[in-house]
Amino acid sequence: MTGMVGGKALDEHPTALTVFILAPLFFLMPFGEWQNLLLAGLTAQQVIVPAVVLLIFIFQARRFAFHPFAWLMLLFVMLTTPSFLTSTEYFPLFLAIAGGFVMVSLVTNGVESFRDIQWLLRAYLAGMAVISVAVAVALLRGPDLGTVIGHPLLRPGWFGLPFLQGTESNSTAFAIFYAIGLPIAFSEFLTARRWGARIAFGALFLLMGVELLITFTRSAMLGAAISVSIVAYYTLSRRAKIILATLIGVVAFFLGVLILGFLAGAGSSSNEIIRGINGLLSMKEESTMIHGQVFEGAVDLAFSSPPWGLGFLNLPDAMRLLTGHTLSAHNSYLTIWIEFGLLAALVFTAFYLGCIYESWRTTRLSLDNRERSSLAAVTGIAISLALSSLFHDDYVNSAIWSFFGLALATGWVKRPGTSWRRLASGLIPRHKQASATF
Repeated sequence: MTGMVGGKALDEHPTALTVFILAPLFFLMPFGEWQNLLLAGLTAQQVIVPAVVLLIFIFQARRFAFHPFAWLMLLFVMLTTPSFLTSTEYFPLFLAIAGGFVMVSLVTNGVESFRDIQWLLRAYLAGMAVISVAVAVALLRGPDLGTVIGHPLLRPGWFGLPFLQGTESNSTAFAIFYAIGLPIAFSEFLTARRWGARIAFGALFLLMGVELLITFTRSAMLGAAISVSIVAYYTLSRRAKIILATLIGVVAFFLGVLILGFLAGAGSSSNEIIRGINGLLSMKEESTMIHGQVFEGAVDLAFSSPPWGLGFLNLPDAMRLLTGHTLSAHNSYLTIWIEFGLLAALVFTAFYLGCIYESWRTTRLSLDNRERSSLAAVTGIAISLALSSLFHDDYVNSAIWSFFGLALATGWVKRPGTSWRRLASGLIPRHKQASATF
């Protein structure tokens, strides 16, 4: 896309770093553990990131800069380092957190225009489309491609209900990929200029939505609903919002009637599907009760732990003594507070909030509806991931760091007529940058 500012055409071709490095990384994210097969036992980050970082410092050292909020991420890495270095068994996880800082810095330095952002979002969506189709084939009793590498997409669930664990062999971790992909697909659906593309993106959106339900991950469903709502708010006109809300309400009503009719017509509780639903609800009720006990125990441990924390992986044992459950806090913020100390938790939280604020501010100031829709998707994803961390210990997930890096990059893209280094150093007020953007 070529925009016009002051009568001059804006060159918005994606950078080489985006095309050849970042886009493949974003495309491979939904493949999860499948990356080990595709890359001979390594992940995309292990293969590509070290080489790219070296190239950047060799060829772009004068341009390379750290986003102000990225320094918070670096401080978080430093605060976690003493705990990780107490054992060589923890070293790979330390590299995962340090790699998060590398990914954030790589994305913020590689993204220079809206076209870069668009490329990365579409690269991720393309990877998600491949995985979603593979899941659909398995659900329709076709071949499960995951069995080839020992990580099947599906496994038997409760009384005939399939259990979708995806490419992560973990339904909760896999559900995050859908929570990221749904707002992107919805944004593309709303802004597509051709009906063929709109139908394709709409079908992918519905497919991912159905598959997200089969993960039975409530936090991801909530995050996806919030992020999709944010995209609708910043993309649609007031009349379109009313129409969409009415349509959703009507569809939800009729679905509820159909489900109630099906349950009433099934009659006997021995029906296999009914038993499956009852088993699922019972499991979720028990899970909620356990998580409630664990949360209360985690709060007690957080306020009683030393300022520097209990140390990495000492939380489950402490939780077992307190609650009888050998679990973590199932809350990234509390887990970090207990294991690494209150300061680490505050820095971690500040980084998340800074990323969300940066992306939201850029979204709000954008004047082009198509670009604002994509930026709203990034904002929604960041909010969704931050909410997910309230229910899961997912702070070592590389996809999370990559998209928080993208959230920072939305407010740091090169503006026409401004010096990149001045922009990087934050010397230009944001309201003046906004007057020249998009």
